[in-house]
Amino acid sequence: MKGDIRVADTVHVDTKEIQNYCHDNKIELYDFVHAAILQTYLRLAGDYFDYFTNDKKVKVIDFIIESINVYETIELPFEINICSNNDSFTVTYKKKKLTNELKNNFLNCIRTVISDMILKEYVYDVRLLSDSEEHEIYKTSTGKPIYYDEKKTWIDTFIKNAEMQPDHIAVVDINGSITYKELDNLSDIIAYYLLENGIQINDFVAIKSERRKEYIIALMGINKAGAAFISIDAEYPDTLCDYIMQNSGAKIVLTDLKIKEILSQYHEHKVGNINRSNPDGLIYMIYTSGTTGNPKGVMIRHKSITHCSTWIIPYLRLDNTKRNLLHTTFSFDASIVDTLFPLIAGGVIYIVDEKTRMNLRLMAQYIEDNKITGFSSSYAFGREFLSRFDIQVDYVMLGGEAFLPFKKVPFRLINAYGPTEFTIIATVHDVNQDKDYVPPIGRPIPGTIALVLDCFMKPVPVNTPGELYLCGSQIAAGYCNNRIATERNFISFDNGLEFYKTGDLVKYNNENELIFLGRIDRQVKLRGFRIEPAQIENKVMQFQQVLECVAAVKKIHGTKKLCLYYVAADRISKQELKSYLSRELAEYMVPEVYIQMDQVPKTKNGKTDFNKLPEIQSNNNELDYIAPKSNLENRFCNTICKILDLDKIGLNDDFFEFGGDSLKCMELIQELDLPLLDISDIYNGRCINKIITNYKKRIGKVGTELQIANMKDSEYPLLGAQVHFYNIHNSFASNTSCNLHGLFLMNKEIYAERLVCAVNKVIKAHHAFGNRFYLRDGMVYQKFDSLYIKDIKLEKTTELELQNNLSDLVKPYDIFSEPLYRIRIFQTEKDNVYLFTEFHHLIFDGYSFSIFWSKLSEAYHGKKLREDQYYRFLYHQKLAVEFSMGEKPVINENCIMPFDYQEANCVKTEDREDAFQFILPLKNDKLEELCSRYNVSPNALFMGCYLLTMYKQTNKKRLCVSWIYNGRDLSFTEDCIGLMINLLFVNCQIDEEQSIYQFLKDVKMNIDQSLSDSFYNGYALRDLLEDPICCFQYQELMQDDSNELFKERIELPNPLFKPAYFWEFEVKNDGSDISAACLFNSDYYKKSTALNFLKEFENIIVKFADGIGWVKDVFNR
Repeated sequence: MKGDIRVADTVHVDTKEIQNYCHDNKIELYDFVHAAILQTYLRLAGDYFDYFTNDKKVKVIDFIIESINVYETIELPFEINICSNNDSFTVTYKKKKLTNELKNNFLNCIRTVISDMILKEYVYDVRLLSDSEEHEIYKTSTGKPIYYDEKKTWIDTFIKNAEMQPDHIAVVDINGSITYKELDNLSDIIAYYLLENGIQINDFVAIKSERRKEYIIALMGINKAGAAFISIDAEYPDTLCDYIMQNSGAKIVLTDLKIKEILSQYHEHKVGNINRSNPDGLIYMIYTSGTTGNPKGVMIRHKSITHCSTWIIPYLRLDNTKRNLLHTTFSFDASIVDTLFPLIAGGVIYIVDEKTRMNLRLMAQYIEDNKITGFSSSYAFGREFLSRFDIQVDYVMLGGEAFLPFKKVPFRLINAYGPTEFTIIATVHDVNQDKDYVPPIGRPIPGTIALVLDCFMKPVPVNTPGELYLCGSQIAAGYCNNRIATERNFISFDNGLEFYKTGDLVKYNNENELIFLGRIDRQVKLRGFRIEPAQIENKVMQFQQVLECVAAVKKIHGTKKLCLYYVAADRISKQELKSYLSRELAEYMVPEVYIQMDQVPKTKNGKTDFNKLPEIQSNNNELDYIAPKSNLENRFCNTICKILDLDKIGLNDDFFEFGGDSLKCMELIQELDLPLLDISDIYNGRCINKIITNYKKRIGKVGTELQIANMKDSEYPLLGAQVHFYNIHNSFASNTSCNLHGLFLMNKEIYAERLVCAVNKVIKAHHAFGNRFYLRDGMVYQKFDSLYIKDIKLEKTTELELQNNLSDLVKPYDIFSEPLYRIRIFQTEKDNVYLFTEFHHLIFDGYSFSIFWSKLSEAYHGKKLREDQYYRFLYHQKLAVEFSMGEKPVINENCIMPFDYQEANCVKTEDREDAFQFILPLKNDKLEELCSRYNVSPNALFMGCYLLTMYKQTNKKRLCVSWIYNGRDLSFTEDCIGLMINLLFVNCQIDEEQSIYQFLKDVKMNIDQSLSDSFYNGYALRDLLEDPICCFQYQELMQDDSNELFKERIELPNPLFKPAYFWEFEVKNDGSDISAACLFNSDYYKKSTALNFLKEFENIIVKFADGIGWVKDVFNR
């Protein structure tokens, strides 16, 4: 060929032996040599099955005959000149079309192939390497030997750790921490409960938990009971959850609520130590993509974790001084690295909460604040995070996708590879950050064989691609209730060893390290998740009118996106199809880009021609393009173009369809550096103009540049609920109606001086305690005053003296001349420690209590507290007020229960409030079932029942109810103490012809709408003292860290604060019972009205539980 450099090599073979074979089988010498060339070249190139069948029973002679026609159709990168009168033939190859590795391997392997073709009957038995060469390959492919006690499980090791270091912290989450002893005891309770409820050895128990320490307690309890845990992501759709439960046979699901209920129910039982784990038993099961439309449950044994921990703990240098960050999703097997292994090593697990996990800046701050020493994550997240933030850790281990180099970091960077079916990690490589290269996936871990085999499952030479097969103690027990898939992927070799067939294309390099090349089948990894396109296609084909479809990963502006091509009888909207798939598949498997086609391109043999699938282009329709105009619009569009590498993007364009994903969302937030921008604005908006609209609702004026400096030094007017509670204070200035107070007898283990120190740390860390209020020109303002930050001192007293002075503890505040908090700590002659707290509602709300106790617990246990950003919150509130001037949400007119006494005066005296309370005939398991059935939260479910009750009582169809929202929706406000609540309004139109499902869907939508209006000050929309409104509230009374600090709360003579609503309805869930209470002003309502309302609410709950289908059925007798 013109321009090709041709070089010749001579291959020495016994041509006489070949001639004899050809003579005996009546074939030509040329045909035999051509068949041997095809056999060798196609197997080395990985293209054999593109031309020949994979039938193991094809005979060599039949293959030679079939090769005659195939040889003529293939353009080989070399030519053959056969000299029949000597012992050689010449190979002339085209240098530009044949790599050195392939050339050398071809010349070496052709001899073995020729020899085996003469000696073997079947093509499948023909090798590429000789016996001695295969022996060397096995040595290269085997990890170092490993030794450990094969009779122990990780539970045995943990129990020993708990005995040696009982008070050492084991797990830390957003709510606090637990020690090794506490974790041991609490997990015993879970195990006891499971055994009491019939759980047997190797049964499966599901965990559906938020990112909390309860997850660790549950999985350990499950293992102690001899069972295996299944982590179900909270975001999984119901259909997927149902399939997992059915496939696994799991009889119990442990949710956060259920776990807390069990721990509360059995906390006084002396259950003793429980450990029924055994090395051959199952430890967990993780579901991965399946080719038949359903995911496969991969079963892992205890001995696999023991094997893995034996090498990985010294490799990562884990011990009881290390702090591991748990960042990955619980349902992802990589989470095990930062879950079980730190506990085996005696270290601490830090479970990062979901909001922090999704915010790069908060992640960096969390790692610094908690002195994290190491963690693992997906490569995609790790690269984005480490490229943007400098952190100090010992190591970061990345995996899940091909590793490309990025900036140098001052710690160990590890490239890890491993399928779920081989217990997390099969090979590792320490990245040489001084070297410019694409890091390999490394050497086999100790005790493991990692063979690279060709399509005939024969070893290939170094530098030759092949499929990776793994053997060792980390191999899974197979797929749950899927014999066919197990037999296909878990293969016993002739030597008796069992290998897992990974489907990954790899090769060994000259340093005997594996290089990852991709997938042999169509399975792909995207953002660390393993995705089987066939599973997606199976679900799509079940959608109405879809005739054919193909799921594939395509690059859009340099970013891999999951795309769906489909053919349908009629036009199907992308939104309709995506909504359906969101209900059927895990979020990461839902395609982001949808292309409807007339037909799917095919190859000559009728298979999908993936190369001819159209490339995804950005929206080039100029009619749809709307250019940015304002400064803010240009800032958004320019930043998005920079992040997604686009030339331009319009206001109508979808951020995600142009290449955006969760990581790009975080990058966008960091690049824009707009304090009020939240990740939910991007996800909910998607299109640029909607994202900006969401943002404008949060921040205020378009184009305003936020100046966050000196916020604490600025002054602010009364904001939000402060106006309301200031009015209450003025109405009852001589009493304590706005004081939130309590006297607590602390646990005997609490040291008084240490408690004093902890309280002072909490006061200094939370700026609301420094809030000073003052009058100027008839207006009330507030500002931070460092003089208001007072040091609390320990007060010595006697039990009698304290008892006699209880009535003097609670006193009215002069809000303009003193700090609005009083905290006192008493120690009596009996060494009893008492904590008295009194907060004015102007600086404190109900949600602040749990934050106060949580932070007090952290400080008491020596954790450093970060200063909160309460004044940043006030600054944002101020902007929101300015933006919402002249605007307010529409509120339906029927927002109050009709008065029984129409002539009553407005409330100006105390103790005019009465209440009734019922325990509802509804348990949490049934509540979970109802919420799952209707796809709503408990808040929406109970609010829907309340609205139907109100309709029954008033006969008004257009209704409105207010509800108290905690106001902490921005990432930096989660830990803020202060008065941050807001009053939101939910409108509702009752339609008796609606289904219950649609009615609750509307309620949920209306609640979401109220949240979108949350920047409006609900308390400013009406004066609740003069213009009453109904208020609904649902509260989950979860355990907080106060339980570990105090023994009991002592009632004080002064009345606690009572809400100033004329009619308030509360539903409370304490984890055991669910109660409903009606609080009402007896100046306006008869007791019988409230009692009847409660009874009707209870009736509606019962009807919901019975499964009524329509709204009209609620009112049928």
